[in-house]
Amino acid sequence: MKFDDCREVHQCEICNERADPHEIITRATGGPREPWNVIYLCPVHHTMGPFAFHRLGRVGFAIKFPQFRDKIKAACERMGREYDKSGREE
Repeated sequence: MKFDDCREVHQCEICNERADPHEIITRATGGPREPWNVIYLCPVHHTMGPFAFHRLGRVGFAIKFPQFRDKIKAACERMGREYDKSGREE
């Protein structure tokens, strides 16, 4: 199932502000935009804030927001990626 981002408005799964899909395993590194690999995040929680996904990496984000830990681990396992200490894309 693919997302049709043009027709839906999503809310950040943390603060409920307007959000865009964020891939756990990025598309640039082979991750698909499938529901099991997507978390909806506002710009602050995606890239800009002190606790943003891109600042903390996968593992740091899962530690700060434990409600995402299982989904992040499952996406890593499904894609054959390590859920390691850094959590950053190579």
